[in-house]
Amino acid sequence: MSKAPRSWLPLLLLVAMVVTGLMLPRHNHSWALTVVFLVTTLLLFGWVYYQQKAFAAANRQLQASESHYRSLLELAPEAVVLADASGTIRYVNQRTMDLFRGNFDDFVGQQVELLIPEHLHQRHRHSRSQFAKTPKLRDMGSGLELKGRRLDGEEFPIDVMLSPMDRDGDLHVMAMVRDVSDKKAAEHLIKVSLAEKDVLLKEVYHRVKNNMQVIASLMRMQARSAKNDEVRAGLTDAASRVRAMALVHEKLYQSKSLSQVSFDIYADSLIDDLQSTFGREGIKVKTELAKLELHPEVLIPLGLIINELIANSYKHGLSESEEGLITLLFAKQGEQYRLTLQDSGKGLPANFSPQSSRSLGMKLVTTLVAQLQGELTWHNDNGACFEVLIPADQLPQASPMQRQYSG
Repeated sequence: MSKAPRSWLPLLLLVAMVVTGLMLPRHNHSWALTVVFLVTTLLLFGWVYYQQKAFAAANRQLQASESHYRSLLELAPEAVVLADASGTIRYVNQRTMDLFRGNFDDFVGQQVELLIPEHLHQRHRHSRSQFAKTPKLRDMGSGLELKGRRLDGEEFPIDVMLSPMDRDGDLHVMAMVRDVSDKKAAEHLIKVSLAEKDVLLKEVYHRVKNNMQVIASLMRMQARSAKNDEVRAGLTDAASRVRAMALVHEKLYQSKSLSQVSFDIYADSLIDDLQSTFGREGIKVKTELAKLELHPEVLIPLGLIINELIANSYKHGLSESEEGLITLLFAKQGEQYRLTLQDSGKGLPANFSPQSSRSLGMKLVTTLVAQLQGELTWHNDNGACFEVLIPADQLPQASPMQRQYSG
């Protein structure tokens, strides 16, 4: 408890003046001087009396204030511990006694390490000394994994808010302690639930991929047994499109996020599949692809566009060539993404137009570009060249990412 300033000095002066005043007549001093001393003594006595009354009133007010604040602390929903600079507990509220399972006298006068697991004592003393050097408010939930220890030895997770206080010029620290056992248990359940959903989602992607591969395999088998060349080509093309979509699901269950796929990794795998399908080793494919993470609703149309344009180069532009080069570029330019596919083949006919083409592949490309609100252009440049411009805001998940590679 803080104390009001003492009034013992004026009282001492009062006694000295009374003694002096009584002695004055014996030394033949004038009675006038004696009267002055007595009047002064009475005035000083009145002042001392007033100061004592003021001191008593201030003391009562201080006691009432401390009683009021202590009552508030007793009603606090959190455990409150007040400790001095040496780490000695000076006060605990009822919630602290309930939380740590002890009586008032079990805590007061003990070191705060009483409330902490023994293996953390040394680290806590170091943290306490560092806090004393630069005391400042530390909020609840500051990202620290803290542990408390009840008097019966049970350990439990806690959050602690620290607030430095000045009491009679000495540093004290008020700690508000919250039991977060229920919060941690809920977080654990959420993590378990998310892990289960991840497993389930991976299983879904895996099964979708397997089913689509079965469909693609059936189409290829049917194509091999078809006697009509047009039917055979149509089934082969359809199987290739199904495989392009199945590959998205394959990459999804292999990804960490389960919701996004790295565009460059997907495109490289798609190109490998196409090269294997057409089996022409003399034709090389060169790629320069932006590293983006895309959602399947964006990646599937992009993958189908790439599938159709590369297949078109194999079947038409380079159909008469033993050797050739197909170049695939994908990069951001300003507020757009540019997809470019160029081959070293014979080029496009003079009157070529995807919109008027009878090819299902070109109609599909036109439809998918429109779905992405993009723009398709084409021209000849030592072979056929297709460019697709897609507004960046149409690829909301296409945020550039620097992936960390191991090794």
